Formats: sequence, C-alpha cells, structure tokens
Amino acid sequence: MTLHFNLKNIFLGCLILAICQVCIGHTFFLGTGIILFYDAVLWKKKSLSQADIVLSAAILMNVWYVSSSWGNVRQHDYFNFVMFADYFVKNHFFIMPPVSYLQSVYYHPPVWGLISGLFMYFLEFDTVRFMSFFAVIGAYILMWHFMTKLKIKENIQLWLFMFYCFYPVHGIMSNWVNNDAFVYFLMIALIYITFLWYEKTSWKNTVILSGVLLGAGMTKFSGLMVVPSIGFLMLCKLIAVPKKLDKTLWGQFVIIGLGAILGFAWGFFLLYFNLPLLPQPLDVEVQSMQAYSLNERLFSFAGWTHPFVDFKGLNQVEPNVWLTLIKTSLFGEWGWQGLAWGYILYACAYIWLVLAFLGFVYLLLKPIESDFSLNGALVILFFAVLMAWINFWLDYPYFCSTEFRYTAIFLPASVLWVGHLLTQKSLPKYVSYCLAGGVCVMILARFMLYLNTI
Repeated sequence: MTLHFNLKNIFLGCLILAICQVCIGHTFFLGTGIILFYDAVLWKKKSLSQADIVLSAAILMNVWYVSSSWGNVRQHDYFNFVMFADYFVKNHFFIMPPVSYLQSVYYHPPVWGLISGLFMYFLEFDTVRFMSFFAVIGAYILMWHFMTKLKIKENIQLWLFMFYCFYPVHGIMSNWVNNDAFVYFLMIALIYITFLWYEKTSWKNTVILSGVLLGAGMTKFSGLMVVPSIGFLMLCKLIAVPKKLDKTLWGQFVIIGLGAILGFAWGFFLLYFNLPLLPQPLDVEVQSMQAYSLNERLFSFAGWTHPFVDFKGLNQVEPNVWLTLIKTSLFGEWGWQGLAWGYILYACAYIWLVLAFLGFVYLLLKPIESDFSLNGALVILFFAVLMAWINFWLDYPYFCSTEFRYTAIFLPASVLWVGHLLTQKSLPKYVSYCLAGGVCVMILARFMLYLNTI
C-alpha cells in the first residue's frame, strides 16, 4: 500500500493556507478543497489508497480544529512566543545577545524564533500555527514510511496509522504557536533517518542526519534527547562492520557528531550570558506543585476517574504525574464540552496503555530486524526521555512541567513497538476487528468532542 502525500506538497499546502488566512480567511473550506482535489487526482489515476484516505481525513479534522481556533486558544505560552518572534523582527533577524525586554520573557534556541519572526513580518504571528500543522502532518507521513520499512503487516499498519493520525493530542498540537510540534516532528525524523543510515551508511543519509540533528538542537533542547539512541545505533554499526578503522565510517561519525555538537551551541551561548533557560510560568499559584509531597505526585491516584485536568476552570491541578501524562495527551490542560465523549477517549487511552506495555515487553524479547539494535535504540529513547522528564518536574515543580508535550515522542515510539508485537503474533480475527473498532470509536469520540466544543 502506497501513501502518495509527501512533505513537499504538505508544506506548500500549509503555506497556502497561512497566506489565505490573512488575505481571505475561510481556511477550512480552502483546506478541504485542496485535499479533495488532490484525492480526486489520485482517484482518477486509480492510485488513491486507503492510507491516502486515512491521512486526508486526519488532515481535514486538524484543519477543522485549527481554522476554528485562534492562536491563543488552548495554547501554551502564547504571549511569550509573540515576544520571542518580535525579538527577531526588532533585531532584523540577526542572532544577537537578547535585548533587555526579552530577558524577562523566554529563552529558547533560535530556529523557531526565526521562523515565527518571518511569519510575523510577512503575514501575521498567528499564521505560524500552520508550521505546527505542517509538523504534525509531516510526522504522520514519516511514521507511515517508518512502519513500511519495518515490514509491519499491512492491515495492522493501516489501523495503527489511523490510531496515530487521529490521536487527540495531534489536533491541539496542530494549533500551537510554540516550538513543541516542530521539535516533535524533528525527533521522529531523527529516529527514522538514523534507522535509514544504519541500514545504508551513505553520505547522503549522513549529511541529512547531521543537518536534522543541528535543526532539532537549535529548535529546542529536548530535540537532543534522541542523541543517546543515535549513539547506540552508531556503536552497533561499528561492532557489526568487519573493518573497525574504516575511514569512511569514521568520517560519517564525525559529521553526525558535528551536527549534535553544534545543536548544543545555543545552550552554551545562554550560559555564557548567564541567562536562565526557563521563565516562571503564568498562574504560578495554581500551577505550583510545591504543596504536594513526592509520594502524592507519584502514587496518589484520587483524580483518575475524571478525564480532564482543566486547572484554569476548576482552579485546581492534577497532582499525579502519570495521570497528567494521560490526560494532557488527550485534552491538554483544558476542559472540553461533551464529558461523555471525553470519558470514551480516556478509556481508549488506557486500552492503548496496556497494548503499549505489552509491546514494550515484547521489544525486549524479539528483535525487530535481524538483531536487537533498533530494539535497544527504542528502549534507550524511552528511558532517556523519561529520565529527562522526571528531572524536569523535580527541578521545576509546576504542573506545566509534567505535561505530555515533553514526552510526546512516546506516542510514535509506542506505535512502532505495538506494530512489532502485532506483526509477530497471529491474532484471531475477532481481536483484529475489536482493535479496528476501538480506533473507529476513538475517532468518533474526538469528532463529537470537537463538535461540542469548538
């Protein structure tokens, strides 16, 4: 089965939507028209696949959400990132020591500030959401190709692709004005490109991998949490080759390492100017977790029966970090209308959690490819992100530091290892039907949640 959408035409479509939002509005109808036209062309050529239909539907649902929400709706740090973009515009896009007004606002690597500054300068700041929209759709495309490379069974691949594309966090993520969606896309790209490099250590794959490493590090520091997994695959490659001192291989190691080192450079720049990396969040009194003990944050599950966090509406927070991950992966930190549909999505998340756990255990038992190299890389990725996240909310005791957006890479990683499990195991037909039915219920629940809220 072939997916005919690619990153180039998705990027062009998102750019058209951004321009038209400023000029004429009606982005939902325009986006729908573009997708239907593209599908009609594929259908006329008799090449429209089920994967194309799934991706088209997912794109339309995200277009609906983005076109129905302003840039400051269900957003993180909206005005901080407005200032971040404005800093580049005011300084004519030269990266210089931050001017005084920025020092009380935000500090991040420069790539997203540069991109959002360009959108602010030529269009308007809100249109930078379409770069997040592109990042989410780009992640869908990369995941399809990754699952194809791993030879996941076609029917399993299709329903996993449906699950991944329609998982609720992607709707919210498509509307973000911050750098989280873009670094999420780059992290998936890093895992995929590293796997391609491991299979074929060409200079082309090497240069692309190094460039994406640099881009991820210069977009957000969390992008470099993939580095331990990349290092592990490089070590596995070195062990596998007969000539340990091969100049070509070591030259590729140097190029890849250079991308990672330069990706860290902005962090050293900030330290040199003695600037803090994180500001204090808004709503400090509500978001503060200092009143809760570590035991409460890890083992108190009193709020597990309620699907939403909605600390702004209820003036309270979910203290348990594990429940926060689940809830914010579905609804962000906000409440939604249509509570019954929220409960259905909440139940779907727990079912997926069981599948993901089984897939992770199976990852330790059966190799994905001919050896355990990719298995090891995915395990290392999981623990690297988990430990970084734990360290973050321990050092920075606010609700916002426990949100799913800091561990979003868990979702595509779990899709890969669940796909591995279900490909290796022969499932009874009724189990396959139940899994596919569950995905359809999740999609319906998300649609109804939007219908009741936006």
